[in-house]
Amino acid sequence: MTSVPTPIGSELRPDKSGFLKLTPKGIAEDFAQDLSAKEIEVLTATQVPTSVAAMKGEITTPAWKSKPSWYIVAANDRAISPDLEAAQAKKIGATTTTVSSSHVIMLAQPSKVAGVIFDAASKAGSK
Repeated sequence: MTSVPTPIGSELRPDKSGFLKLTPKGIAEDFAQDLSAKEIEVLTATQVPTSVAAMKGEITTPAWKSKPSWYIVAANDRAISPDLEAAQAKKIGATTTTVSSSHVIMLAQPSKVAGVIFDAASKAGSK
């Protein structure tokens, strides 16, 4: 699956240990643009650096090959392209829901995320 560039890429900064953090601008404009200023401030202050090596990990037996999957496409995501999200969901045969949200949909639209989780829980045993 091909990567689709997003605006957030230019707002990632490596530290001397090889970990990545988002700039405050990246969080405010590309990661959590639909949250309140206070929520963005908290995300910026509490951000944990991401290991580049962790993103290169390989999965040997993906669960989606043998289990049902659900996927929420964040239509306003500027961290992962919504087109790429939709393609990933299709590839794994997921039951897909699209919601107008930033990358942090669980913070911006928690009731919609909970609805998908409840739906998945109610149907998981029947698939």
